[in-house]
Amino acid sequence: MNIKEIEERSGLPRSGIRFYESEGLLSPLRSPNGYRDYSEEDLRTLLKVKRLRALGLPVAEIRDIQSGAKPLSEALRGLLDRLGELRGGLAGAEAECRGLLAAGACWDDMMTVALPSPAEAAPGEPESPREPARSGERVRYFDTGIKYYHSSSYAPEWRQGYTDPGPWRRYFARFLDRLLYNALVAAFTALVLRVNPAVDEALDRLLTWFFSAALLLTLEPLCLHFWGTTPGKWLLGIRVLDYDGQRLSLGEAAARTFKVFVFGMGLQLPVLELVANFLAWRRCARGEDQLWDSEYGRWLPLCRPRGAVVTAAGAAACVLVPLLVISFSLAAAQMPPNRGDMSAAEFAENYNDLSDYFGGSSYEEMTESGLVDITPPNVAVVNLADGGSEPEFAFSEYGGILTRVEFTACDTGAEGFVSTYVNYMEFAVMAYIWGRPGAGLLDTEEREEMLNFLSEHALQPFEATWAGVRVSCEVEYSGYEEAGAFGLLPAEGEEQHFWLHFVMEKI
Repeated sequence: MNIKEIEERSGLPRSGIRFYESEGLLSPLRSPNGYRDYSEEDLRTLLKVKRLRALGLPVAEIRDIQSGAKPLSEALRGLLDRLGELRGGLAGAEAECRGLLAAGACWDDMMTVALPSPAEAAPGEPESPREPARSGERVRYFDTGIKYYHSSSYAPEWRQGYTDPGPWRRYFARFLDRLLYNALVAAFTALVLRVNPAVDEALDRLLTWFFSAALLLTLEPLCLHFWGTTPGKWLLGIRVLDYDGQRLSLGEAAARTFKVFVFGMGLQLPVLELVANFLAWRRCARGEDQLWDSEYGRWLPLCRPRGAVVTAAGAAACVLVPLLVISFSLAAAQMPPNRGDMSAAEFAENYNDLSDYFGGSSYEEMTESGLVDITPPNVAVVNLADGGSEPEFAFSEYGGILTRVEFTACDTGAEGFVSTYVNYMEFAVMAYIWGRPGAGLLDTEEREEMLNFLSEHALQPFEATWAGVRVSCEVEYSGYEEAGAFGLLPAEGEEQHFWLHFVMEKI
């Protein structure tokens, strides 16, 4: 019979059957496909174990009885002795409680209250029960100083109210945890490492994979060790505990998480992850243990579902909060490091930071004296827009505050096309205006309108006022044909003339 059939016939949970198997109390056969095949003898063994465990015999003694190392009669006599000791201890504790109540004892005088001896209170019981030898069961201590052994049966009391979480609940809990990890990674890569996913998608994917895996392998074992759950699991009422209801050790939690990462998530690699998810679902459908929970039930995921409203609200929050964090991080990464009033040096820092983030030229650098060429001597750069000159920036400061930014470009005399210079305008506007009142982090529409306006007015004279800054552009050209977003193409047989002057001035 398979595991599901023996569960139903024995009345034991799957984790308990696995536990007794790990303790050597039964050894089912293995079918050719690797599944356990339990016999009628295995069922009888489980029923015997179940009965003896209900009496309070520890697993070690049951194993000795099964192997013939200890007769059943001897084990039962020892159990009767322990039960007598336990009964005497409980009687003494009961007598002491009753005596304290009868004497009206309080915190201040409880030690001065004379109480009857255990022999007087419970005739026939031992006055001072001797301490039993340890049998591997848990020991609980009460304020009376009396010890007794908690005899756990085949279904531990702590498991009451818990159920199997099922594949979909487990998958969704994992999904919520990954959303949290990815949100943290997105904030780190965008704000600290300054990687723009829209510009360098390959690098962003690699860093996201690496750091999300690192967070998973680091944070999840800590959460399982200290709290027995993770944020996603907690929300869906899932805990991961060992057979005795205790949290996993740090080593066990790390081993389990590593197995989840490899066998349950396929190393977070796209195709492997789909295969791993399918295999995990099939194991659940067949009633098999997951590879990361297969330590014979020594640790297992359990579920105590929360209310539908709480679960739905929490799940929505767990989805929305990471998405908001990711959106906020990407928006904040587009903002200049220096905001409001600034010096020419701070403007240059803003310009270079934004140019790097948005994939500007790698061979130009803004300084407080203007834009300079930093092309290495061993690199040859082919500039197709050789009909227009490099923009010459100039700055005006008053009291250390930058009040005016401008640049000029003209034709070079070469027969090449002229770019629109919109990129330079955009980086200048972002570096100088973004971050001022009216163009802050939350003013996304206003900032987007600025960039759209510049694109729509490429190679056209214009004037606008944004966030207390007047922005204007003067353009003159002849002997060129407009080529849309590419700029201006020289007209054959005509003399070319081009001049552009862009100004940003604080009002």
